[in-house]
Amino acid sequence: MRFARISRRNGEPPLREGDLPRDLADSHRRARRPGRALPGSGRRLSRAALAIATALLCAGAGCARDSVLERASLGTHAVAGGKAVTRVEVQRLTLPPGFKAGPHTHPGPVVCYVTEGRILFQVKGQPARYYTAGQTIFEPASTPIERFDNDSSSAPATFIATYLLGDQDTELLHRLQ
Repeated sequence: MRFARISRRNGEPPLREGDLPRDLADSHRRARRPGRALPGSGRRLSRAALAIATALLCAGAGCARDSVLERASLGTHAVAGGKAVTRVEVQRLTLPPGFKAGPHTHPGPVVCYVTEGRILFQVKGQPARYYTAGQTIFEPASTPIERFDNDSSSAPATFIATYLLGDQDTELLHRLQ
């Protein structure tokens, strides 16, 4: 295929073989399916042309041809409304062996992703549950957390905590008696 066969807008000169026309790249991003007409060209983009354009775009952008984005849901948690989130803080926390956090609350919701170990977690009034690497824990805003403990007496437990905070939130945790 020669790109010079694609008609150009605004009286621009024909393209040389090997040039990637901007309107071809733009239409590729907007195309919902192969065979869609190129804007202003009166021609249809064939599957082969779409594949070639994609390969050229990826080669120019340094894309890996065999790379595929993998997405896996780790958890979905309902968040009660009322307060605007203006800041997100993300921290990695390591609980030493046998660590017990004690009763506490957070000013905003917290989503935790366990990366190592086993954590015993309990929201006040609910049964305690164990969480291990690859699982998410949700701590609702202003709700008493009874237990957030490292279940092991010999190994640390590590997790990534994402705190959703508002303008007035200065502390991440409030200890309860």
